[in-house]
Amino acid sequence: MNGLLSTDTSDRISNNDEAYGVTASARNSGAIARSVFVLERGDEKDGAPDNCVHYGQKVRIRSNQWIYQKPLYLSSTQISPISYARFSRN
Repeated sequence: MNGLLSTDTSDRISNNDEAYGVTASARNSGAIARSVFVLERGDEKDGAPDNCVHYGQKVRIRSNQWIYQKPLYLSSTQISPISYARFSRN
């Protein structure tokens, strides 16, 4: 299954300090600010000779710089009674 990742800064997750909803959709609306993400090197001291991401490196997935006043990074958590997808409950 293919899916496009999108973030929604108006969908604040209440059980965290600062977290926002992210969803995947099969519908392709083209590139829009909330569906553009940046891959960054996860470890600046990994020995790579340049600032590019190379196969096998740890990466961070960051939101588009124009979508919010500071960088937002994608993360995940285990499903628990207080941490789950609101609509599917998965």
